[in-house]
Amino acid sequence: MSRVKSFTRLLRDFATDARAAVTVEMVLILPLLIWAFFATMIFNDAYRVRTLAQSAALHVADAISRSTTILTEDYLEGMNDVYDFLLAEQQTSRLRITSVAWDRDADRPMVLWSHGTRGMNPLPENAFELLASDDLGVLRELMDGEDGTDLIAGFTQMPNVDLHNRIPPVMPGEALILVESFTMWETPLRGVFLGFDILDDTRLSPIAVVRPRFSPFINFEGAIVAAPPDANEFAGPDVEPGTGDEEEPEEPTEPDGGLVIVDNDFTTNDTDGWSQTTVTSSSDGSIGRFLGPFGGETHGNPVTFEVDLGREMVAARIEFDLYLLDSWDGYDPNWSPDGGEQLWIGVDGTSIAAEAFQVNPLGIMRAARDTTASREEGEFRTRMELVGDNMTIGGSGWSDQAWRVTIDITDPNEVFDLGFQMLSDEARDNESFGIDNFRISATAGTQTQGHFIPSQTKINTDPFSGFQKFRGCPEPRLAARTHHVTQSALEASGSSLRHRVQAGGRSDLTACNGFDHNDYGYVNANPTLLFNWDNENRSGPGNRLRIRTDDGNRGFTCDAILAVRDPGGQWNYNGWTSWGTLFFDDFNARLDLENAQSGTYQVYVGNWYRGNCQTDIIFERY
Repeated sequence: MSRVKSFTRLLRDFATDARAAVTVEMVLILPLLIWAFFATMIFNDAYRVRTLAQSAALHVADAISRSTTILTEDYLEGMNDVYDFLLAEQQTSRLRITSVAWDRDADRPMVLWSHGTRGMNPLPENAFELLASDDLGVLRELMDGEDGTDLIAGFTQMPNVDLHNRIPPVMPGEALILVESFTMWETPLRGVFLGFDILDDTRLSPIAVVRPRFSPFINFEGAIVAAPPDANEFAGPDVEPGTGDEEEPEEPTEPDGGLVIVDNDFTTNDTDGWSQTTVTSSSDGSIGRFLGPFGGETHGNPVTFEVDLGREMVAARIEFDLYLLDSWDGYDPNWSPDGGEQLWIGVDGTSIAAEAFQVNPLGIMRAARDTTASREEGEFRTRMELVGDNMTIGGSGWSDQAWRVTIDITDPNEVFDLGFQMLSDEARDNESFGIDNFRISATAGTQTQGHFIPSQTKINTDPFSGFQKFRGCPEPRLAARTHHVTQSALEASGSSLRHRVQAGGRSDLTACNGFDHNDYGYVNANPTLLFNWDNENRSGPGNRLRIRTDDGNRGFTCDAILAVRDPGGQWNYNGWTSWGTLFFDDFNARLDLENAQSGTYQVYVGNWYRGNCQTDIIFERY
């Protein structure tokens, strides 16, 4: 056989020989299969940790958004510990929390304050500007570090390059909370990639952006600027939730005085139309005779006057001098009844005004009073102004007061009862009131009935104010006890206003417009009270307003909730001060309003459970 044929035969035999084929294939394929198996584990672990990091960042952001107090460095460092717990990984981590407002001129986000945990640098004030202009080199220099993998180096502290595009537009007067989380992930199987560390020390940096739940923005201790630059510019219209814009209510039409129906100074002892007929001369004779004095016996048995306008009127005015004799105690818890020592002015049995008074008044007690009650008998606006506080009218040796009271009525009923009740826990010879210079005038015409008339179901009256209560979801136009408070008046009153209220109701707040399933509690349709706040153009730390409840038992006796509609129309909710701290739980509700806007706050004090309970409401500076 020739050598050519022999070589050809060997080649043919080699090509057809199947011995050891499996071994060869295993040698070639098995390393790739092993690599692919471990690579799948590594990539799965990377995506698992990435998902956990995103979820943990969202939980931390949500917890911060519910804060009702100024954030502290210790609190944010603690949030990093919470983040590590949620991540459940032995990885290096840092958080950077930033308050972000909207720069309307530049049409981009802006940094109000920023804090990095565990030594991480805060976000520079011009960070979003540099990101938008792609000046990453400048931003990296501002981060103050070199390349590195310890989350302290400048490179590893850099924000995501598209961060400025991931911040949604912010409402005027508000600031969002941005949480950037940084985690250095390491592969659980080093060296799988032939010794290359291409997946070692990989930075995971998910972000979370949330809106504060209980205030327009959240402050941080030491922050130079915490309020958005337009915080004082935004004041939304006072509208019913979910109904859109509405016109501002018109001022009550004042009668021209052409038709005087009653004008009585009680000089002749004329008490026609009054349910009680006591007339007394003042001690020093300076004011002559007046109707009264009357005391705590009028609570439940009011002094009334039957108002008869005689025909249809478009407007009416009732005005008189109100004398407060002796030791009225205001909201003093040692001397006044629950809810304060008050005078209620009512129409047909329910209040149109309820005011507390104090001898030798200071601060809030000297302030003018103004309450509007829109109801089926007409729209009543009751104003009171102090005209004398060191008088000698009668009673014992305490200084007496005189207030001028004016009640302007739009579209009044032709006939109704005007009533007066006093809440006092002392005898009439120590605390009482009187009425003088009583006058009623009116303007004839055809009524338009343009004022708000409640359509909700009546239930009962508030035991601490005498106002009518209604069943249903919150309706801010319903009447309630009203406080007019300025910064300086609150300071002069010890920086706190406190009195008893009835909390609760029968309407589930979670089913009402403007609330969600987290806003748990039961309320009535009418506000518990209206708080008219004048911040006197103060801002920042000088304009902090806190609204809270206190039942004296950490909320275990009356588990109250707060739902407060601010002057901008935004609802603020809180159900507890602290929870989940075992022996230190406090179920009293508390809202901290940083840089509180001037205007009317409609305050609903609800109950976590269906029904009513009693607690103190407190307005204070902090």
